[in-house]
Amino acid sequence: MKNIVRIANDFIIEHGVHELPLHKFDLIQLCKSIRCRVMPYSCALSCGFDKLNAYEYLSCAAFCVHSGDGYLILFDDTRSVGAQIFAFAHEIGHIVLNHTYSGTIGFSGADTVQENEANAFAYALLAPLD
Repeated sequence: MKNIVRIANDFIIEHGVHELPLHKFDLIQLCKSIRCRVMPYSCALSCGFDKLNAYEYLSCAAFCVHSGDGYLILFDDTRSVGAQIFAFAHEIGHIVLNHTYSGTIGFSGADTVQENEANAFAYALLAPLD
């Protein structure tokens, strides 16, 4: 079993997170620091999203795909800012925890171990223990 809290705390230290709460902009910056671009669904749909063959994921708050030498997080920009913040932290968790393959990260919401680990990472990132 991975020590998710320790991994999240190490990530916070490594990436110089000094102020809480983290805002959407802060999480987008963290994404950039780990070679991850972000794109809202509204933009993705007009930019050839159909080429990803990932329509099944549109019901998710966000999902991540391996893209060249980095990652791409696509997110539902119609959800509340709070939901978007948690979704970014969750997807960063998938990346940091190496839930990566060629294609979609986290494979499916049915993989409860990975989803639970990514949720635990998100909670630890957004509200770290002292």
